[in-house]
Amino acid sequence: SSLVPPSQLDSSSISTLFENRVQKTYGRYPITFVSGDGCALTDETGKDYLDFVSGIATCALGHNNAELTAAVTEQMGRLHHVSNL
Repeated sequence: SSLVPPSQLDSSSISTLFENRVQKTYGRYPITFVSGDGCALTDETGKDYLDFVSGIATCALGHNNAELTAAVTEQMGRLHHVSNL
């Protein structure tokens, strides 16, 4: 099998993957977000939402942050991960 970027999957494929592969440790709303910019998210129908919980995980700098994207892209081009074992 080959890796397919999430942006190339349709929402039914994403929903099926989630149901088959993700452990259900908490409830989930039936929304598929397809893009984000700053604190705004957009779902598959084009509806916009404010992301009030982005700081809980890794998006404290906002979605689609140009400086962060450039830094991560540069680093990934050099080295992805090195184990400390």
